[in-house]
Formats: sequence, C-alpha cells, structure tokens
Amino acid sequence: MVVCNWGDQKMMDECKDENEEIKEAVKQLKEMCADEYERELYEIRERSRLTYNTEMNEARRKGLAEGKVEEKKEIAKK
Repeated sequence: MVVCNWGDQKMMDECKDENEEIKEAVKQLKEMCADEYERELYEIRERSRLTYNTEMNEARRKGLAEGKVEEKKEIAKK
C-alpha cells in the first residue's frame, strides 16, 4: 500500500484549505511519511483494518445465506 503518493497536489491543497480536519490529516500523513517506522506502523494498521472489515462482511454474507436456508427449511416443515 502506498500512502505517500500525493497524486494531485493541487486538489489536495484545495481540500485542506476548505476543511480543518482534512488539513490536520494531511499534516499527520506527511509526518508519518517522513518517518519510515511510523509509516510502516500505519500500513500494518491499515491492512489489519481492511482485513477485519473484509472478514466481517464475509461473515455477514455467510450468516444471511445460512439464515435464508434455515428459513426455507422452516417453511418446508409447515
């Protein structure tokens, strides 16, 4: 994952000027990118967060599918 690729610098500057929270986030991101250890920690946390979200979404889909099967079984019993 690349977090230090700034892409469209002009767009980023315009966004941070409009919103104080974005301005602070950009500042923190620049600081993390300057410190390799902090950047690595950020990337590990981000991968962990994405993995967790993916697993939770998959579990939800599986649970919904199992619920539909159970519902069909209950309907068939009647």
